[in-house]
Amino acid sequence: DCVSIGRACFHDGEVVALGGDDADSYWQAPDTRGLKWFGEQPVSFNLPGYFDGLDGIQSTDNPVRARPMARHLEAGRLSEAPVLNVTPVLFFPMFPFNFGDTMGPFFMHTWVQWASAHPEVRDMPLAVALPHNLLLPSYWRLVEHLGHPVETFSQLSSHDCSPGPLCFERVVGCSRFGSKPWHNYVAADGGQAWEAFRSALVSERCPAGAGEGGGRGLVVAFAQRGKNRRLRGLENITAACNEAEWVGGWPLRCETVHLSEIKKDICRLQGVDVLVGIHGAQLVNALFMRPGTSLLEVRPDTWWDVGADGTLVNPDHWSNTLAQKLWLTNRTKYWFYGASASESFPDERSTVPGRDSDVQLSWPLLRCMLERIAGSTGHGAVSRQVNAGCSRALR
Repeated sequence: DCVSIGRACFHDGEVVALGGDDADSYWQAPDTRGLKWFGEQPVSFNLPGYFDGLDGIQSTDNPVRARPMARHLEAGRLSEAPVLNVTPVLFFPMFPFNFGDTMGPFFMHTWVQWASAHPEVRDMPLAVALPHNLLLPSYWRLVEHLGHPVETFSQLSSHDCSPGPLCFERVVGCSRFGSKPWHNYVAADGGQAWEAFRSALVSERCPAGAGEGGGRGLVVAFAQRGKNRRLRGLENITAACNEAEWVGGWPLRCETVHLSEIKKDICRLQGVDVLVGIHGAQLVNALFMRPGTSLLEVRPDTWWDVGADGTLVNPDHWSNTLAQKLWLTNRTKYWFYGASASESFPDERSTVPGRDSDVQLSWPLLRCMLERIAGSTGHGAVSRQVNAGCSRALR
């Protein structure tokens, strides 16, 4: 959902329409057709630093005000500000402080596809409308690798912005990325645009050859969280994994990773073949792994549901959000370990205790899954089967 208006300024949290050069404009306010839209766009968000299920942490705000210029009583002397021949995009995000949501159709995936289809977009600076003058999370700056300068709207419209108000010949506003079901955003190009974006990031940020992988066998990385949704007994699982030495005809090496920020983690991820972990934003890092690698999501009891054939019954359900992000491009394969009730330890403080559970993995079952993953050549139905089709008797 995008609109555009002509001759407007970013000033003190407002989009201010300047109007044309007509000296007698008493009977016509400037660009009223599109201006109102900017002040009506909501931004839903989780206040950063807190569990998202707490009262008052998740809310919606309208972070931008919009109005015509008020003639000679403007404190900022907008009428004298130079009008730049630049067209910025003022973007209204959904859950902008959630890394996982931002990387999917809510922004990054959709933007990458859009910029690929419309190269002229690459010349447009990006202003992100965030609530409460909060700072821009660092992962938003990944878009700069597509050629877009990016900053918060509140910063660009601040009184401190030098040398004065920023005014433009035209401003484009966009919102509601990702508002449709996920399958509406499946990449028609087979993920080529996303891969071009990903590989450019790796080339610019990582040592030469980091994105090549291969030649070392199968590297399995267990992503361990800090506060909840932890893999219990991970030391024993990692030890058993390394003692196995081989899986599916490949040398096997297992390690634990603590992922914190994609701009720091992206180089390390290039050496990983299978990323294993419990539901959470840290697993969205799989979008930046090499093509042909795999994500194995560990899903606690009640956080997965399959039919009689062992296949996911409702791929559109929100519990499958990680799978949906990978299915958009199919560059990294998705698999899931369906934990039993005895393997799951719900966090009763949570409003979604099934999701927010620790899990104790079974090494025999996990090894069978790794065998299937190592021997997989494509995205067959087996990748949507619980435990990759391995028998629960292996527990």
